[in-house]
Amino acid sequence: MLRRDEWVGALTAVAAGVVLLVGIGLLLPRTPLVSMIGQVLPILGLALLLPAIGLALLRRPWRAGGTALLALAILALAFWRFESGSADRAAEPVTGAPFTLISFNALSTNREGVSAIPFLLASGADAILIFEAAQFEAELPRLQAAYPYRLGCTAPEPCDTLLLSRRPPVSARQTWLGAVPAKRYAEFAFDLDGRRVTLVGAHLTKPYFDELPAIERLVLGNRLRAMRGAVILAGDFNAVPWSPDLVDLATRAEMRFSGVYVPTWPAGAGRFGLPIDHVLTRGAVVTSLEALPSAFGSNHRGLLARLVVP
Repeated sequence: MLRRDEWVGALTAVAAGVVLLVGIGLLLPRTPLVSMIGQVLPILGLALLLPAIGLALLRRPWRAGGTALLALAILALAFWRFESGSADRAAEPVTGAPFTLISFNALSTNREGVSAIPFLLASGADAILIFEAAQFEAELPRLQAAYPYRLGCTAPEPCDTLLLSRRPPVSARQTWLGAVPAKRYAEFAFDLDGRRVTLVGAHLTKPYFDELPAIERLVLGNRLRAMRGAVILAGDFNAVPWSPDLVDLATRAEMRFSGVYVPTWPAGAGRFGLPIDHVLTRGAVVTSLEALPSAFGSNHRGLLARLVVP
């Protein structure tokens, strides 16, 4: 009996610790480091189910039921946040001008990233965004044979964010996001069958770097909000779509996530990874979003997005 009571106490303490952690994350969502709790809400919710099962096996139904309800509430909160920032599902197929985009963080220390080039060239994508692209600098002539219009990787600037397009720009610029002194913001407007479309590539700082990510999200949101016409935003956000930070960014920018869960990091986790690379739209619709068939040596899986501009 004593041993059973000890196990009940231990499981109850574990459950209380998880609930306390979630509570701190909800009360202080903008605090550096604490904001990371919001990134892993579903994991914490699933983790809370384990002590609930244990308590049920130990014949403590009230504790088990209460713990299970709290776990379901955490999972429901994460799902609600995910849905609140996602585009509505179209009841019928959307018609308009099609556009295909690839977004890929190649990882600066990766020596195998250029192995993605045959896939990129064969993909038929209209535009390609590559982040941490230094290894692709020597391959630019090969890439530009198929994608003649380029933004980024122009000497003497370091090759970091690279945007390649089959269509010429109406306007284009590359700059920083106001915090980290690296040009990780690319803005490329072009004509798509008579429609003005602005493609934006962004690589945001990791969320545990003090106030820097908040500055970047503010700058990015204001820039996107000021744009007219269809806008497509893609890149490595280093945050999940149910985090308060990205929900706020989407709201400020008047943009929506695709609503498709595609885990991209860490690449080795496969379908059990987290979605921290995204495609958001305003005035365009994501008809399909999938991970690239390989990580090509990166710790991220890239995204292949098919869109329609109505």
